[in-house]
Amino acid sequence: KNLCLLQLNLFALYLRNDHYLLSMFQRSAGTNFSTNQRIACFFMYLCTIVVSTAVFYGVETKILQDIVASFLISLFGKLPIRLIQWMFTKSKPKLIPRSKRYTTIEHKKYDKIIRKEKDRRNSQKGKLKQLVTTTTTGT
Repeated sequence: KNLCLLQLNLFALYLRNDHYLLSMFQRSAGTNFSTNQRIACFFMYLCTIVVSTAVFYGVETKILQDIVASFLISLFGKLPIRLIQWMFTKSKPKLIPRSKRYTTIEHKKYDKIIRKEKDRRNSQKGKLKQLVTTTTTGT
C-alpha cells in the first residue's frame, strides 16, 4: 500500500513538472524552468503541431501511412520542445552583482551601517594588535 502511494505521489510530481499545460498552474518549487518559459514552450508546441499537421493535410493515405504520419507529427512536435526545455532547465540563474542588488535608500543606509560596523571592528583589531606588539616588545 505504501509503495503504491509513493508511486502515485511520484507520478503526480512528474506530471506537475513535465506536462506543459498542467505545469503552468501547478509546479513544484526549485526548478529553473519558469512559468513564462513553460508558456512559451506550450505555445511553441501548439505551433509545431499545427505546422506538422498542415504538411499531411489533404493527402490521401492508407492506414499504415496514417500511423506513420501521426508518429512523424508527434516527433516533429516534441523534439524541438524537449531540446528547448532541456536548455532552460540546465541553465544557471542569472547572478546579480552586489553593487546592483540594492537600489532603495533603506538598503543603502543598511549597507552604510554594516560598513561602519566593519570599519569599527577593523580599527579595534588594529588597536589590539598595537597593544599586543607594544606589550611584547616593551618587556
